[in-house]
Amino acid sequence: MGKQPWRRQLLLAAMGFIALLLIGGTLGASFQWISRPFPGFFLHENLTVGPYFLPSWSGRPAGMHALDRVVAVNGRSLQERGELYALVKSASAGSSFSFRVMRDSQTLEFTVPSMILSFGDWFLSFGIYIVLGIAFLIIGVAPY
Repeated sequence: MGKQPWRRQLLLAAMGFIALLLIGGTLGASFQWISRPFPGFFLHENLTVGPYFLPSWSGRPAGMHALDRVVAVNGRSLQERGELYALVKSASAGSSFSFRVMRDSQTLEFTVPSMILSFGDWFLSFGIYIVLGIAFLIIGVAPY
């Protein structure tokens, strides 16, 4: 196999640079969660509970399920995900929050204590994806 044209090398360098920017952006955005209060579950932008819980998180034992739609917190209607995270951030870790959720056309109430997201929680939530992304990046670049 002969030398690759300079365009291919430039394309490879550009793709590698973009991949590193994405990895760096992901790391930067996800590092902000470490050692900060969170509600004990992740909430999507459409106010549905995220699809997984770690065993140490307070959301699952309190009764929250994946795809529950959070409609109110502490009696206040919830319009945006940021409202919940701001409320949890302003309270101390371990503070209990009353959630009203919709599940299968039923309205349910749950009390969930907030908690601190540890580095281990971060690694099992975000870090695994970063490790896998770096592995796929290496596999993709290796033929060159």
